[in-house]
Amino acid sequence: MPYRGGMPKTSRTATFTTRNASYGGGSRRGGSSTRPVLRDWIPDQPGAWVMAMLPALSGVAIGGATVNTIWMLAAWALCYCVQFTAARWIKSRFSRRYAKQVLIYTVLLFAVGLPFLNVNPGVLRWAPYFAALAAISFAAAYLRRERSLWGNGAAVLASSSMPTVIASFGDPAKLSDGCAVPTALTNGLISHADCVRYVEHGAALFRGQLPTPETWWSTYALPSAGLAASLLFALTQFGSVLFVKTMIRERGNRRYLRASWGWHGMLLALCAGAWLFADPSGRLAWLRGGWSDPSSFDWKGCMMTVVAACLLLRAIVLPIVAKNRRLKPIAVGMTELSSNLLVFAASVAF
Repeated sequence: MPYRGGMPKTSRTATFTTRNASYGGGSRRGGSSTRPVLRDWIPDQPGAWVMAMLPALSGVAIGGATVNTIWMLAAWALCYCVQFTAARWIKSRFSRRYAKQVLIYTVLLFAVGLPFLNVNPGVLRWAPYFAALAAISFAAAYLRRERSLWGNGAAVLASSSMPTVIASFGDPAKLSDGCAVPTALTNGLISHADCVRYVEHGAALFRGQLPTPETWWSTYALPSAGLAASLLFALTQFGSVLFVKTMIRERGNRRYLRASWGWHGMLLALCAGAWLFADPSGRLAWLRGGWSDPSSFDWKGCMMTVVAACLLLRAIVLPIVAKNRRLKPIAVGMTELSSNLLVFAASVAF
């Protein structure tokens, strides 16, 4: 189940991953076109696909392009299509027009997902979480409140969780230096024996063994790089929800404008704080070495701070411009496309 709170909509349908919008249309009277038929099957919002799939692609980059990560990426794309068609079917009060799409996409998802589940049963650890988000999404569709903040929030959480989920099934060798449990070991939060035990049980999951209570949340289940990317996408995508509302549906609404500015200001403060204060020893090492030792500089933290500053700037400037001159939805969409690409680059850089 993905999200689309951040991209402008010009059509009328509900979808969890695109900011939950709705496309309902058929062909116009007196004419025929294949486009309305395609809309019944494929989400026709490029920005929606970008916001649904970029976090998942980030997970592939973090965990490495393996059979499991590519497999899960394909399954996630089908999840998007299932959610898109199911939400529209529910919103239409179960119209027969949309039932076939839901059935076929669900069958395809089972065909792709069940073999993956057989090889990687540990993926079930995420089932309750995504089931709850799906229920919220479909409730929003039934109530025709897909564009509400709570409907958008569920979509954001689903989409932004994918870096952690996909990376957890990546190459164990690539993840072993950056998992949550070894990080805790480095910080003295757990014993070495516990760390070894967690890592061994995590490796067992990759060999296809059934999970036990001890392995259900193994070290590989929460790769720290994936968690960081998920947090970054969650904060920026919900900021995108607020920003787009200030540009289109809530244009001129001061409450939304203040919320958008406050959210993006908080994001910039968090990124800048993490960059400047999270590793003071590393910062001092760079100051002592200067540019003669660029390897000691936290380039990724710097990049995230710059991206957050750009997002805040667009959240302030564009609504002010739109007060005197209405911007076309395509302009807002292209702005958000660029913003999401910047966030993606920051999540996988260095």
